[in-house]
Amino acid sequence: MRVNKIHMQRIAAFLFLIAIICTSAFAQTLSAELDKIKQIKLLESTREDVERILSGYKGKHYAVGLSQTFSSKKIEIEVSYTRGDCPDGVDKWNIEKGKVDFIDISFNDPVKFEDLKYNASDFRKERMPVDKEDAFVYHDKNKGIVFLVEKEKLTSIFLMPSRSQSSLLCNSEESKKLKEFYSRESYFEIPARLQK
Repeated sequence: MRVNKIHMQRIAAFLFLIAIICTSAFAQTLSAELDKIKQIKLLESTREDVERILSGYKGKHYAVGLSQTFSSKKIEIEVSYTRGDCPDGVDKWNIEKGKVDFIDISFNDPVKFEDLKYNASDFRKERMPVDKEDAFVYHDKNKGIVFLVEKEKLTSIFLMPSRSQSSLLCNSEESKKLKEFYSRESYFEIPARLQK
């Protein structure tokens, strides 16, 4: 009986070790994927640059040509592009057509900040204006990065032009809200009833 108990403890320890190794490998490959995505330069990289950098991913093009989606087993990446019609059109950036202006990275399985080697204390934390008490946004407008977190797990990362790049916004009504977004500390608009 004692031998079986020792044998079971060894099996449990072995399985625990395997789980740690698998989790570590998952985190390393996910970090490597994010490092690859970071090679895409906002407001500089073109569609061709994106397709070269993400060449190992499954890609999907949208008919209007303003965004593309790429996916792997772990993540889905949506990349959107400038329209190049500033100031008369709906584009918000005074940049030529076809430059990356936003990247949305969604995780198929939620992960933790530690898995991606990010320190959450470096970001401003705000509760999402939804009915969930455990839904937060962590953001740094100076770096142009936003994390969506639910139940202490990352569900998405947004990469957007940094605050210093906001000088490249169009001088139009379409860009007015985005200029206001960069000028305030909060990620969310302050309700009118609190603006006194």
